[in-house]
Parts: sequence; C-alpha cells; structure tokens
Amino acid sequence: MKVVALNGSPRLLGNTSTAISVVLDELNKNGIETEHIQVYESHISPCNHCNSCEIRGDGRCVIEDDNMNNYLDEIKLADGVVMASPVYFNSCTAQIKMFLERAGRVCQFGNFPLKDKIGAAIAIQEHSGGSNAYAELVNWMLCNQMVVVGSSPICIISPKISLEHEKSGDAVILKTVANNMTRQLLKRNL
Repeated sequence: MKVVALNGSPRLLGNTSTAISVVLDELNKNGIETEHIQVYESHISPCNHCNSCEIRGDGRCVIEDDNMNNYLDEIKLADGVVMASPVYFNSCTAQIKMFLERAGRVCQFGNFPLKDKIGAAIAIQEHSGGSNAYAELVNWMLCNQMVVVGSSPICIISPKISLEHEKSGDAVILKTVANNMTRQLLKRNL
C-alpha cells in the first residue's frame, strides 16, 4: 500500500512540510509506503481551458512542460492521497490550486481514475481561512469520488503550535488522520 502527499506550500521546509511529515511518519509506522511531492518545485502552469482533456479523454493534460501529469500518475497508482496547503489569504495557495484545476478537469474527463481512493486534507492557518482551504481540498477529493477521512476537530493546524511535541493537540490531530487513513486502507486490502 502507498500514500502520496501533495504539498501546496512554496516553502520546502515550512509548517506544511512538517505537518505532512507527521502524517507520513505515522503511516510508515503502520507499514504503509509513502511519498512526499513538493508541488511548487515544478512551477505548474494554470489551466487554460483548452478542453483537450475533454476531447482526448485519456486522463492526461495537453500541457507537458511541467510535472502535473507525472504527479497525477503518481496519485493514480497510490492507494491514498494526502493534500496539504498553507493559508496565506483565506484559501489554498496558488500552487496547489493550479494542480487542483488541471488535475480535476483531467480526472473528470478521464473516467474518474481516483474514484474510491482514500484521501485526507490538511490546512495550515496562522490567522484565518483554514476552513476555506480545508473545504476546497476535501471538495476536490469528493468531486473525484474519493473516500475522505478526517479527524475531530478537523485537520486545520496552527503553525504556532509545535508539532515536535508528541502530545500537542495538532500532532494528535495529524496522527488521528494517519490512523484513520490506515484503517480504511487496511479494510480495502483484506
């Protein structure tokens, strides 16, 4: 079993990366292979609404000069997907939005290749907008007919709280998401 995490932060070693690492470490402890993809490194181009994905229907975007198709191939092969974004102004970052728009259209017209995969979302907020970013990520997964796991409270993390401390509230939330994801993955592979 494998879970791929897409990091929507432009910071390679920021709070979003730390939060993803907590989830992936817990998944690794549970025997699940993981991969962490830094979306920003590819400088993904925006969707130009050319409708090639609709016309072709092959599950690929016609824009081939970035890694969006490669990232999409990785999550198509995975059993689960974690999507995470910091909140800079009341929503997901532009980097992850460009992926969501292009991959969403490609998946919609490519027969929903992510259907029934297990998904989880993480939003990192310093001030406000975490619920908007979290909802955007979850809605994208639901539109792709994925099964989304969560936690209570939902996975909106504050960068001011240390994730290094095993029992911090945010670390517990992230580990709960990982364990809920593990449980669903194991049910699927019985």
